[in-house]
Amino acid sequence: MFTVLFFLIALLSEIVGTVAGFGSSVFFVPLAGFFFDFHQVLALTSILHVSSNAAKLVFFGRHFRFRLLLLLGLPSVAAVIIGGYLSTKLQLKFDQLVLGLFLIAFSLFLLWKPTAKIAATKLNAISAGGVAGFLAGRAAFAASFPDKSW
Repeated sequence: MFTVLFFLIALLSEIVGTVAGFGSSVFFVPLAGFFFDFHQVLALTSILHVSSNAAKLVFFGRHFRFRLLLLLGLPSVAAVIIGGYLSTKLQLKFDQLVLGLFLIAFSLFLLWKPTAKIAATKLNAISAGGVAGFLAGRAAFAASFPDKSW
């Protein structure tokens, strides 16, 4: 029963995240936390993302744009490495607060102007990939070393 319930949660998280247009992690991470410890949840989340992206390529592959992958993906990968490395060298005291305030402000802006769009330019794609990657790299390393005594 445990296994069935866990896989059902993973599947539903992925479906809701895909249909709603945001990451499945929003639902999966907190719910998986009922079953596993934090580090196991991070590992399972990465497996979920790989499986999900492979399934999306199968179902929606005809809409795949390789150029966009390069413009978003390469800066994101580079920034993950930079963000993770800086996390081991710098001790930032208010980074989570700043990120939280930004996300709240951005969410309120999107509620206020739901039709707001960002222009589809090369610079915006590269910037978005870089920022997302940098924050993901910082978060992954910060989660790996929660006591910050290093």
